[in-house]
Amino acid sequence: MPPQRTGFLSGRIGSPPMADVLHAVEAALFLVIASGVEAPVSCSSASATVVECGSRGVVALQADGSVMLPGRLRVDRSRADAIRISNGVEGWRGATGWISFSNGLSVRREQGRWRFSGGLSCVQVGTDRGACR
Repeated sequence: MPPQRTGFLSGRIGSPPMADVLHAVEAALFLVIASGVEAPVSCSSASATVVECGSRGVVALQADGSVMLPGRLRVDRSRADAIRISNGVEGWRGATGWISFSNGLSVRREQGRWRFSGGLSCVQVGTDRGACR
């Protein structure tokens, strides 16, 4: 089982994350959110801090707890109430449990997976892979 963490994966957006682990499904989620398009993506952990996502690129956990996406996009998860991506996308948790983003996407945790409002579903597969389909 992957190490437990707080923050985006726990359903508590922006809570202080474990600074030394980046799960493959988290990398996949951030890639979808940053792009603003619900498109399939598969990722595999190369190490505890680096996740490879095929043609979508490499996602890396930074020493400050932020996440670096391809194209030098940075995900800031430090606030307790929001996620911010350096391309201007912001996300916040609503009263119904959906995390809404300024680019029109919404996602929520349901039965061990993350589901986007358009139907894309993201899951952790084993200890080292994550996929959105």
